[in-house]
Amino acid sequence: MKRMVFILIFFLTLPTHCPALEVDYGGSFRYQSNYYKINRASFLNPHNDILKLPSSDQQLEIKLDLHSWFRETLGFYLKDRASYLIGEDKSKLENILDELYLELNPSESLFFHIGKQNITEGVGYAWNPTDFLTGLEEIDQAQDTRKKREEREGVICLRGEYFLPHLTLTAVASPRMESWGQKADPRALVKVYTLMKNLDFSLIAYAEEKKRPKLGLNFSSTMGESLEVHGEASLQKGTYRYYLNQTDPGHYEFIQKRKESQQLYPKVLVGGQYTFSDNTNLVLEYYHNQEGYSSSEWRDYFEYLKFCGERYEDESLYFSYLLMGNAYFDLTNFRQNYLFLRFSKPNILDRFEISSNNIYNLDDASLLMNVKIDYEGMQDLSVYVLGNFFFGKGDSEFGMFYQSHTFSAGVEYFF
Repeated sequence: MKRMVFILIFFLTLPTHCPALEVDYGGSFRYQSNYYKINRASFLNPHNDILKLPSSDQQLEIKLDLHSWFRETLGFYLKDRASYLIGEDKSKLENILDELYLELNPSESLFFHIGKQNITEGVGYAWNPTDFLTGLEEIDQAQDTRKKREEREGVICLRGEYFLPHLTLTAVASPRMESWGQKADPRALVKVYTLMKNLDFSLIAYAEEKKRPKLGLNFSSTMGESLEVHGEASLQKGTYRYYLNQTDPGHYEFIQKRKESQQLYPKVLVGGQYTFSDNTNLVLEYYHNQEGYSSSEWRDYFEYLKFCGERYEDESLYFSYLLMGNAYFDLTNFRQNYLFLRFSKPNILDRFEISSNNIYNLDDASLLMNVKIDYEGMQDLSVYVLGNFFFGKGDSEFGMFYQSHTFSAGVEYFF
């Protein structure tokens, strides 16, 4: 942390008027207060005894971006995020260095980035099946899905890009590790991108040690000035996802399906967006995830939660089973078929923007609805309120989630 502060002070005190050196920095300060309505009938977290979630908390967060470059051939980028979470029974101070890398531009067509970077792949709004380097993440209802992806913590890697007249070639090499000191598994990604008239198209190949390679493609195209269509697809043999297995009556385990399996697991997203003359925007997407639980696998999982929920107060074994059931629960990616609808209307009375992100589970008819109102009538200051609502039967994905609705209010200052 001391080194990071030293680097930051060094770059901020450099003479920005030097003709060869340019420095640009900014950031934001945010305060948010949250209220959570706990779903005490949840089979994941009955009576809130398993996870013991708070009913409210508050968060202070500061973000800093710093970008400097020397004669357009050498650049430095830093992105840091510090947060202070104030809970009902404990507080937590955390600092995350999201990105820290060097840019090397030996020629007009060749670029290298070395260090910790957030590399995003895919054109989808709510899901990105070709985002191989980071994988699927649980949705964060506190912010926009795409915004979260753009602001997440990066990975340590070496990235090179070579620009041809009609093609861009990208190669990424990165060690996969969960923590420092752990043996890293090498992995690599190669991407070919082209722009043909109004069609963006890319092919991606991904390989990781001890795992089978994955293939992906992305496309997006504009039709006129208002309509855009896009799609993603990925394909892999076998799956590394955990599925429930009952060893004996009343005894369970989560196991990965056989890695030697020849079964194909495609993930496909298709969608589009339309912008009206008043800048109102609609986004619609369909997502199929073959790795998600089928109807029979979901029924087994639900019966497992139900059975353990009836026994956990008497036997500690079933308490630990419920903890495992929560650990492998993957919100908005657990089933196979979803619809996503986003509505956004800015410039209401020249001060407000209303947006709503909605995910509908086609397999069990449950719904996650997100509604946000932003007040942007003051320069460099944003004030917002946010509500998240979960609908569905008790045996559905969103219906048995451990929250039934949440409310947040916050203010963010940009500098």
